[in-house]
Amino acid sequence: VKEEIASIEIDTDKLGIIVKADTLGSLEALIGILREKGIPIRKATIGNVSVSDISEAEVVKKENKYYGVIMAFNSKILKEAEQLAKDKKIKIFSSNVIYKLTEDYEEWVKREKEKEKEELLKKVVTPAKIRLLPNYVFRQSNPAIVGIEVLAGTLTKQTRLLRPDGKVVGRVKDIQLNRESIPKAEAGMRVAIAIEGVTIGRQIDEGDIVYTFLSDEDIELLSKKELSEDESKLLEEIKQIKLRAEKR
Repeated sequence: VKEEIASIEIDTDKLGIIVKADTLGSLEALIGILREKGIPIRKATIGNVSVSDISEAEVVKKENKYYGVIMAFNSKILKEAEQLAKDKKIKIFSSNVIYKLTEDYEEWVKREKEKEKEELLKKVVTPAKIRLLPNYVFRQSNPAIVGIEVLAGTLTKQTRLLRPDGKVVGRVKDIQLNRESIPKAEAGMRVAIAIEGVTIGRQIDEGDIVYTFLSDEDIELLSKKELSEDESKLLEEIKQIKLRAEKR
């Protein structure tokens, strides 16, 4: 019997989930399903979920949050292990239905990846196209303060500006409406902005049209986001400006 158990149980150092089951047959069945689905296993043993299992999952989680979990089929979660899992934020999937375990795990992975994507998209620079209004230069430099109109997209603070020739000029330090700082300015709005790193009349001038500079990563993330028709056109404009600049 010991030899049979040893031939089924898994104990490796590779990245993968921790699997527990109440019987040898259950463990073998669960391992088979996980392998079919391409879900790697670090450790698969018979018995209750213990503190050592939580510690093992914690090690994995540091390298891959999606594998730093425990899947328990008909296995009791010991009280100390349950508390440690809460403290260390280790996810335990527990059920007496094998397919529910794998379905719950896959649904959790899907939700977590969607959350990650949403958080990433919140940080991405939004595309904007602005025009510096003639006769609305309040300060030429250090920082330059000028009135602008947002022609398309959404302008936010700390974004770099891009000229139509592909040269990056300055960074938006602040946006003000009626002398009050605001986080963003949307299409159609006329606001005053403070721009670091430029002198009006040199790098940019009254009447000029400039865009927000987007990194390749920003462009890739924005292409995965649901954009309006105007935003899509603006994104394409910025991509073409960058492309022409790279060819020079």
